[in-house]
Amino acid sequence: MGRLAEKAMEYCERAGAVLMVKDLELARQLGCGLHLRAAELMRIEERSLASGQFLAASCHSKEEAMQAERIGADFITLSPVLPTDSHPGAETLGWDTFAEVVNRINLPVYALGGLGEKDLETAWSKGAQGVAAIRALWKSLT
Repeated sequence: MGRLAEKAMEYCERAGAVLMVKDLELARQLGCGLHLRAAELMRIEERSLASGQFLAASCHSKEEAMQAERIGADFITLSPVLPTDSHPGAETLGWDTFAEVVNRINLPVYALGGLGEKDLETAWSKGAQGVAAIRALWKSLT
């Protein structure tokens, strides 16, 4: 994993992008960003990265979003906003609950879950920084 991450870091640096990984030790080793899963976020008491390294978290509730703010995360993804194929049957937040959570914290929030470019205007109107997507964006490239 370390070698793959090192190669990804090289590509990101050349492109002016920031690499984010989901492993604390790897993030420390490479000096890159860390994206916490919700379960890990709830176990952390304080920010454990050097200044200059981005810290993000996946959140699914107001409590998780508030924890991310408490530990000094730089931004969060909040999901699932709408039904998504990657998590069939998962309870969704909907846009109203999404907006309530965004209004309770002082962090940039990216909407995630069943979203794509078509949802960007709605996301902005609900307080999101933007949308995060995988499947919808891949489809738009093919």
